[in-house]
Amino acid sequence: MIWSTYQGFLCDAMRRRREGTRGGEETVRKKAGAISRPSHRSSGLALPFFALFSCFVCPTLRLCLALFLSTETKMGIAQYQFARNLKTAPQAAMAFAKLMLLVATSLLSCGLILADYAPMTLTIVNNCPYPVWPGIQANSGHDVLEGGGFLLPALSHRSFAAPAHPWSGRIWARTGCTGAGAELHCATGDCGGRLQCAGLGGAAPATLAQVTLHHGADQTSYGVSVVDGFNIGLSVTPHEGRGNCPVLACRKNLTETCPSELQVRTPAGSVVACKSGCEAFRTDELCCRNMYNSPRTCRSSKYSEFFKRECPQAFTYAHDSPSLTHECVAPRELKVIFCH
Repeated sequence: MIWSTYQGFLCDAMRRRREGTRGGEETVRKKAGAISRPSHRSSGLALPFFALFSCFVCPTLRLCLALFLSTETKMGIAQYQFARNLKTAPQAAMAFAKLMLLVATSLLSCGLILADYAPMTLTIVNNCPYPVWPGIQANSGHDVLEGGGFLLPALSHRSFAAPAHPWSGRIWARTGCTGAGAELHCATGDCGGRLQCAGLGGAAPATLAQVTLHHGADQTSYGVSVVDGFNIGLSVTPHEGRGNCPVLACRKNLTETCPSELQVRTPAGSVVACKSGCEAFRTDELCCRNMYNSPRTCRSSKYSEFFKRECPQAFTYAHDSPSLTHECVAPRELKVIFCH
């Protein structure tokens, strides 16, 4: 109730200021012999500062604040120009000072509107008894994080600052890797033979953690996908978020139960990954391509149903629906944990 009353006050002030600006301009055009006051008296500098304070307290009012400051600045320009044209030095100086302060306030408010997300940490944890090489691929136009990949020894973790602006991408584990320097060749999840994937995606099959940061009202969305197959169990865990912030996971080692026609084996014969039906057979129906590329025609198969039984929280085919929804706002940390 308090916030709605406050928001109404601020936006009503905006409306009255716009009307006042128009009224003042019309009065001056009619009578150039003196500086006419607007039809509504200016609130001076108190209301802009009061509005600026609101952006710290209630982020939902920032757009209203920006519009208000735009009107205030327009009013200040008009007052300064009228005073200067009529050669009234004290009034012109006062109007100019107010205008400069409004411009500075507007610039500050723009910075707050564009980049005011709470600090957030991304942590990747290797809970496996062997090393993994995480890969990170940002969606088009987004920052490459941590070079796109690195070594993570057994039972270790790596934390780094998340982008302070909207970001989306995927994280996966590369396993069975060999190489030296910048070269790295992996049995699963390989990204072009590189240690740092630098924007490249991982070769299927690979279990994916899909992440979208700072969208909407600073929401974080995340999920686990085996649409491209499975190579290692993982979970995505938010910490200290507001709203509904469940842990999402595909924890089972599906290489032990994977149907034989989906198995990926090493030369020694051990199963290291499990292909999706699409990867194994590459048909339009299993890959949800062409005439099957819609929620109506893209259906689950016996292969995606295998993954869904074992990992009910994961996405298992292109138009799958999540079994567990979430609306997690401003978590302080997001962990991707392998072998969890």
